[in-house]
Amino acid sequence: MTRRVTASPARLAGIVGVLLLAAVLVAAVAMPTAAPDAAPADASELVTVVRIVDGDTVLVEIDGRVERVRYVGIDAPELESTDGGRAADCFGPEARHRHVELVAGRQLRMERDRSDRDRFDRLLRHARVEIDGEWRHVGELLVAEGAAHARSYPPDTSLDGRLADAERRARDADAGLWGACGPG
Repeated sequence: MTRRVTASPARLAGIVGVLLLAAVLVAAVAMPTAAPDAAPADASELVTVVRIVDGDTVLVEIDGRVERVRYVGIDAPELESTDGGRAADCFGPEARHRHVELVAGRQLRMERDRSDRDRFDRLLRHARVEIDGEWRHVGELLVAEGAAHARSYPPDTSLDGRLADAERRARDADAGLWGACGPG
């Protein structure tokens, strides 16, 4: 004869609670410990800037070939189209000029977020430039100076919070495009 064992609702709730706690602990241990904005050193590649296209796009040399790279998480004002069909956005030429000052001819550390390329076949990367011995995030510098907007492009969102904070500070200080172009 089999004996049926029944547990009280309180005992069942305790067992479920212990199992949930164990699952949370396992998930916490499995999570990466690096900050979300810090890519591991082996995940970045060193490239040389060949040309600045505009405020958020560069041509770089990677392994002997030239690639067009669009920075993740930012959007700079547009330049006038080469065929004259589109006027430059407010602060477009100034944003490109600041970008040139920051990275022209220099080496960058490129780091992938989640996506490799966009619909225009540009590489999508975070970029860092060495300034005074520190590798600084190019997009964050441009946003903090008001040369670009912070923009979220899912799924490439690892630095969205940091870039939004930089934009908020630039807007509050009327830096760059925020002082020149108004709140738009």
